[in-house]
Amino acid sequence: MTRGPHGVARGDRPSALPGLAGLAGFGVAAALVVAWPMLLKGSPILFWDSAAYLRRGQMAVDTIGRLLVPGDSPGAGGGAVTAEGAAGQIESIRSIPYDIFVHVAAATPLGTTGAVLAQTVIVMMVLRLAIDRELQGARANTMVAALFCATLSPLPWFSSYMMPDLLGAAILIGAIVLVRGVERMGIAGMLVLGGGMLFALLAHYGNIPFAVLVLGAALLLIILQRRMSVRAVALGVGPIALAIAANMIGGALAFDAPSAAPRRLPLLLARSIEDGPARWHLEANCPTLRYAICEVLPTIPDNVGAVMWGPEGISQRATLAQMDRIRAEEVLILRRAFADYPLTQGWALLRNSVVQLTRFGGDDFIWGEITRDAAGLPDADLSLDTRRALFDAAGVASIIGVALSLVGIAVFLWRDGLRTGRREREMLGVALFGLLANAAIFGGLSAPVDRYQGRVVWILPVLAALFWLERRRAARA
Repeated sequence: MTRGPHGVARGDRPSALPGLAGLAGFGVAAALVVAWPMLLKGSPILFWDSAAYLRRGQMAVDTIGRLLVPGDSPGAGGGAVTAEGAAGQIESIRSIPYDIFVHVAAATPLGTTGAVLAQTVIVMMVLRLAIDRELQGARANTMVAALFCATLSPLPWFSSYMMPDLLGAAILIGAIVLVRGVERMGIAGMLVLGGGMLFALLAHYGNIPFAVLVLGAALLLIILQRRMSVRAVALGVGPIALAIAANMIGGALAFDAPSAAPRRLPLLLARSIEDGPARWHLEANCPTLRYAICEVLPTIPDNVGAVMWGPEGISQRATLAQMDRIRAEEVLILRRAFADYPLTQGWALLRNSVVQLTRFGGDDFIWGEITRDAAGLPDADLSLDTRRALFDAAGVASIIGVALSLVGIAVFLWRDGLRTGRREREMLGVALFGLLANAAIFGGLSAPVDRYQGRVVWILPVLAALFWLERRRAARA
C-alpha cells in the first residue's frame, strides 16, 4: 500500500469526525469511565482550596442577582449585602467564570459530582477530536487502551478532582488537534474545540501564558509545513483573545479595574522570595523604597506558603488596598530582583521547572467532603483524609504508566520513525513541548507540586495508547 504525505496511506484517509451529538456522547461515556475514583467514593476528591471556588461562586452569583434585581435581599449570612460589598470581600481570585460554573453546576441534583463530571466531559469531547482512525480498529484493542489510560495514568484522579486542573489538558489537546489537521472539522468540532479551550483559559489565569506557548508552537509548526489556514488561526488565536477580553471586562465590571488577570494572587513574587532574589532585594530596600509588601510583612518569610497563606502571610494580614498595591508593584520588584541576581533567579527557574517535570503523584489529593459553615457558605471537612495509602498507590501507578508510555513511544520511534499514524511525530513534539512549558509556567514560576504536572502528563499514556491502536489497526488492514 502506498503512502502519501505524513505517512497516511492513500485510500486510507480518516473518516469525518462526529457531529455534536456524537462528540457529546463520547464525552459522557468516557467521563463515566475515567472518573471511576469519584464514582466509587460517591463525591469528588478535594484540595484544600476546593471549597473556596464554591464560596466565591456563590458570592459572584449573589452579586449578579443583586445587580439585576436591585434592592436589599438576604445574603448567605442572613444580612443585606450590596453588590459592591460582595465584590469587595474578594481579595484574590483565580477565575470568576470557573467559580460561577462550579457553584451553578453543584446546585444541580448531581451536586459537586456533577460539576466535576461536567468539566471532564468537556475535556473528553476535545480529546475525541484528536482521535479518528484509532477508534476504527478492533473493539477489544480499544478497551485495552482505555483500561491502560484509566488505571496507569493520572487521568482518573484528575477527572475526579474538584479543581480546574484537568481543564489545562484541553489546551494541550487543542494544540495536538491543530497540528494533526483541522481540515475535516465541521462547525460542531470547531465549537467544541474552541469552546473547550476558551473555558480552560477562563478557568485559570496561568492557562493563558500556557496557551500562548503551546498554541503558538502548534501554529508555527503548521506555518513551517505550509498548512496554515484561516480555520487554524481562528482556533489557535481566537480563544486566547476572547479569554483576555472576558477577563478585562469582568475585572472592569466587578472591581472597576480592567485587567487580564483581575485580583490575581502575587505568586510570582512569592516564588522569587522563596528562591532568594526578591527576598534579598526586599530586605535590602524595604526601609527606603517602602513597598506595600514590606508594610504587611515586617519579616519576609522564606517560602511561598508562608508568604501567601501562613498565619502572618499577606492573605491574612493585607487589606484590599494593600493587596492591590502588592499586585501593582509585583513586576517592578521582580524586575529589580532579577537585575540584582540574574544568575540565581535564572537557575531557580530552571531548577524548579526540572523538578516539576518529575512530580505528578498524589500528594495534593485530599479525601474530604464539602460541607456548609454556620453562615451557610461552602466549606470542606478535611478531617476524613485518612486514605493516603490510596493516593500513594495512585502516584506509583501514574509513574509506572508514564514510564511504560515513554518506553512504548521510544520503541515505535525506533521501529517506524512514528510515521505509521497521521502526523504522529508532530503530535508527540507538541505534547513534549507542552509538558516543558507547563512545568516552567506552573512549577518554575509558582511552586513544584504534584497537581501541576499531573494535570497534563496523562497525555503521554493517551498518545502511547493511540499509537499502539494505530499499529494494531494497520496490521489488520
